[in-house]
Amino acid sequence: MTKKNVEVKAGGKTIATIDVEVFDSIEEAVESLGDADVLSMINRQRQSNLCNRVRARSAADSPAKQISALARAAKRGEIPQSEAKRKIEELLPLLS
Repeated sequence: MTKKNVEVKAGGKTIATIDVEVFDSIEEAVESLGDADVLSMINRQRQSNLCNRVRARSAADSPAKQISALARAAKRGEIPQSEAKRKIEELLPLLS
């Protein structure tokens, strides 16, 4: 195990520095923290990762992103201007 010095920031300013344990193995983490804590941390992190993945997909699929992609595709000639215009007009009400 090693220790990593990490700055704690709030409001864009460093308010403290802390030493964080960096474990070399799951066994080492379990020995130090216990089975229940390690399992709880893994499950919370897994849930957070999955939620963040869904959020990222949702942002990529937002109406604003779709409109931007349609405009770029029409500009590059990948889709007809009339098709892009029609689809953009369908998406505009979703922006407000």
